[in-house]
Amino acid sequence: MDYLLAENLSCIRGSNTVFKNLSFKVSRGQILHITGANGSGKTSLLRMIAGFIYPSEGKIIPEKNYTHKDVHFVGQKYALKKNLSVEKNLSLWSYLYQKKINTDQILSDLDLTQYKDNDIEVLSDGQKRRLSIARLFIHSAPIWLLDEVHVHLDSEWQVKLDHYIYNYINEGGIVLISSNTKIELNSNIDINLTNYNV
Repeated sequence: MDYLLAENLSCIRGSNTVFKNLSFKVSRGQILHITGANGSGKTSLLRMIAGFIYPSEGKIIPEKNYTHKDVHFVGQKYALKKNLSVEKNLSLWSYLYQKKINTDQILSDLDLTQYKDNDIEVLSDGQKRRLSIARLFIHSAPIWLLDEVHVHLDSEWQVKLDHYIYNYINEGGIVLISSNTKIELNSNIDINLTNYNV
């Protein structure tokens, strides 16, 4: 995918206009950073790009219904199966993406080796966040949609995540990332959704 284009997007929920007349273009190798006050529509915009919800107005180009293999959406919720072990969560993603993985290597990279056989509930929020981003590396998708992914990561892991993102865009990926707090990531395009609220 060479670029992602949004033209005059609006998001309306009930009688409330969340944002309106939003346009942008993000190309391969670029990072779009989305900020804004709580309720300004950061999560809604990313879910719209992912195809989970539809724009009230406007369009997204290319126009298609994305599958789980086209886009990685990593949301504020960890999307982990609480009744499965850390290792089995990785195995589930391996099955979903039909990719063979080196579980031990992934767990080592995430500093989670010692929790391999533990249920998700014993992990801290930071450890859950690290595990939740593991699927970014199991399957290569042209777009990463990252919603508040720096939250719960300590400073060391925030830096590591930024390096992962830089490596990805250097390989031609497209990243849209939202944050409600200051992050050190160098972005190509910045959008404050508060400016598009009505």
